[in-house]
Amino acid sequence: MIPTIRPTSLRHASLTYGPAQAAIAKAVMQCVEDGILPKELADDIVLIVNVFVHPSASARKRIFINNYKATRNAIRKAMEGLPTVDDGIENAENARHPFRNDP
Repeated sequence: MIPTIRPTSLRHASLTYGPAQAAIAKAVMQCVEDGILPKELADDIVLIVNVFVHPSASARKRIFINNYKATRNAIRKAMEGLPTVDDGIENAENARHPFRNDP
């Protein structure tokens, strides 16, 4: 688990490493139970999760729900091979940091 932005306070760190980390763990376990991630490949698969928790966030339940849904969706898409490397290269200019305010 890698935070997108470095935690700015102890409260922000507890939200990043508390409900966000719990949500990621639950999403991975649910994907294994649902068969999205095969159990027999569990020792061969490495998951790196880039977590974003806004520094002013305060709703622990909402942080959990958002990270759970995002992780499940990312795992499902990764196992389906979406997006492809070519899609990533094509859309590289469209990616932006969440705090960048340029339109």
